[in-house]
Amino acid sequence: MKRKEKIAAFLVIEFGLVALCTLPLFLLHAKPASPLMLLISVVFMFLPALTVLIVKRLAHDSGGLFLQLNIRKAWKQYLLAAFIPGVLEGIGVTLYFLAFPAHFDLSFTYAAQLLALNGQTVELRSSAFPLSSALV
Repeated sequence: MKRKEKIAAFLVIEFGLVALCTLPLFLLHAKPASPLMLLISVVFMFLPALTVLIVKRLAHDSGGLFLQLNIRKAWKQYLLAAFIPGVLEGIGVTLYFLAFPAHFDLSFTYAAQLLALNGQTVELRSSAFPLSSALV
């Protein structure tokens, strides 16, 4: 298999496995904080690794799975890989709340609603977040 074919096979198999795993959620009308949702989210974490193993088997690839880390020569790339996702996420969150300031909620009402689905309650004091009254 060529590299492009392996990538295409990876994407097709990965999305197929994701669809297969989410099917029970739709059929059983799973709630966001249900144990089934937690189980499926744990399964999702292993799907990319499982897909790599499946593609390697389909491609009859006899190469090992171990990567040789070359940290001394590629330390800049490792630093970028470690910090750029967080920086991009921060920029995205900032832009989102600048575009939709009404969605900015330091009282965590959505999280409280999710906990209420499981019968749990959380009481947050307004003094816990002193900036919340100034920002809202």
